Parts: sequence; C-alpha cells; structure tokens
Amino acid sequence: LKNLKTKEILKEALKRGAELVGICGGFQMLGKTIKDPFQVESSQKEIKALGFLEVETEFYPEKITTQVEAESLAEKDFKKLWGYEIHMGRTVGDLNLFKIKRLATGEETLDGSSKGNVWGTYLHGIFHNDSFRRALINRHRIKKGLKPVEFTYSYNEFLEAQIDFLANFVGLNCLGMAFFLGVGGYLSRLLNAKFSLPVYVTIPIATVLGSLICTIALFESCGNPSKFNS
Repeated sequence: LKNLKTKEILKEALKRGAELVGICGGFQMLGKTIKDPFQVESSQKEIKALGFLEVETEFYPEKITTQVEAESLAEKDFKKLWGYEIHMGRTVGDLNLFKIKRLATGEETLDGSSKGNVWGTYLHGIFHNDSFRRALINRHRIKKGLKPVEFTYSYNEFLEAQIDFLANFVGLNCLGMAFFLGVGGYLSRLLNAKFSLPVYVTIPIATVLGSLICTIALFESCGNPSKFNS
C-alpha cells in the first residue's frame, strides 16, 4: 500500500468529499499501528498503518467469532443493528462508533471508530441492515444534489427468499432422485420377472419409463413449478 502511495490517493479522495470505510482488516489498516507480537499473521512484529483513525491493533492467537447486536453511538436512529465478527486482532483507542453485544459470550463492548469522513468497524454484514445502508446512500445522494430515496429494498427478505428457493430446489431434486431410483428399480425387476428380459434391456427401458412417471407425478403434486421462481 505504501509503495502504491495508497494513503496519498485516499487523502485526495477525502478532500473531494469521499467517505472512506474499512471493515475488519480494513478497519485495522485505517488505524495508527498494527502489532503482531506472536507473529500470527507475519514475521513483522509491528508496522505503521495508514493513520486515518485514532486506534491501534494487536494480534492474538485466539480468534473472535460471534454474531453481534449493535447500536450506533453517533446516530440515534440505529438502535437495532446486526452483524458478525471474525478476527484475531484487538483494537483499542478512540472506539466511538458502536456499542455491541457479542451473542456468543454476552460480552458488551465498544467497536469501531470514526473521524471526519473516515470510519471503520469489525462488523461484517453491517450493510445488510437496510436502514443503515439506506442512510449511507442518501447521505451521498444529498451531497450530489439528489433527493434521498425512501426504503425500497429489504436484504433480509431477499436472502430468505433465496434460501427458501434453494431449499425447495434441493428438496425436489432429492425427492425426485429417490422416487426415480425406486420406480426405476421396481420396473426393471418387473420386466425381468414377467418377461424374462435381460438386465441390459430392462435397465434402459426402466430408466426411460421411470423418468417419465416421476416427472408427471412430481409435476402434478407440485402444481405450477413457476412458483419456485417467484
């Protein structure tokens, strides 16, 4: 990053009104220093970070992995936010962005830091919170002279719909395969027993007939399959 003069480029962007956001490792890089006394991530025990935020990070062998409930310390409208942490660093300093509760342990602590147009947090999934994401977008729309846009999209509802579709799709495939094997095996044995046909003849016939029977049966039992695409 230093060789690419990333800090200088980011500074110029901030002067033009950009907003700089760091999530997890990005948050760590926005601070003053990153220490690695146990050499968890590299052979370097300490490096200078970009220095945009008044925080410092130190790596430990133990990784924090937990879902998190959060509320904003800066914006009173964001009292029920959700995210998750998955990181090895511990960050200290001017933590002024969120008050969080780690659901895995019940621990309450502070997370994230903000300074001017720069902020960072350990919370993955923070932009899955519709109101939080919409406020960020509208803040920049207003800067550009555009009208704010009201709530139009629920990420969680979209995600639930996709999971439901996947569950239906996988379920139908598993059911269809089990049904097909059962029907095909039965037809093959029936043809062999009734007509004394060899296996190399009964299996292809049973495969075609079994596929046809299963397709018709599943179509009739499920009704209109287009409902799974809605």
